[in-house]
Amino acid sequence: MLAFTTKALQGDASDWGYQATGYFSGMIIGSLGALAISDWLARFPGRIIVVNACATGILTLAYASSQTVWMAVVWAFVFGPPFAIRDVAQDSLLQSTVAKGQLGRIYATREMLRNAVFMFAGIFFAWLSDFVSIRTIYVIGGVLYMLTGVYAMSNKALRESRIDAS
Repeated sequence: MLAFTTKALQGDASDWGYQATGYFSGMIIGSLGALAISDWLARFPGRIIVVNACATGILTLAYASSQTVWMAVVWAFVFGPPFAIRDVAQDSLLQSTVAKGQLGRIYATREMLRNAVFMFAGIFFAWLSDFVSIRTIYVIGGVLYMLTGVYAMSNKALRESRIDAS
């Protein structure tokens, strides 16, 4: 985001901070929204995850097309609520489907893999930024998210998952 802000939007670190603030404000609002829709979230966690995967691709492409810092701030804010709701859906689904004795291991493994992918993707995209524009990198990211959405839609077990209330 900082590279996008400075290279594509000709902003500075404070402009990047506005975007981060917008994103985390959206996350807070999304967390409160998850409370408001908790019954729906329990019935359709898989669909929420699938819709979020597709929405993330679209929102990433929208962010990549930002022409001003303030438009990027708006898009960063819009990212927040669906991410927060998706996180609640994922965590609730895991908690209701994984044996209690295994839950810590599952969370640790998920975080380890998430961090490893983030690290290697960061290195790859930093290298790629020497050859293509930062907007192109965000477009690639948007397309990858959309492909994740297609995969998620094709996964019937995920789409039809429910949270066991017992």
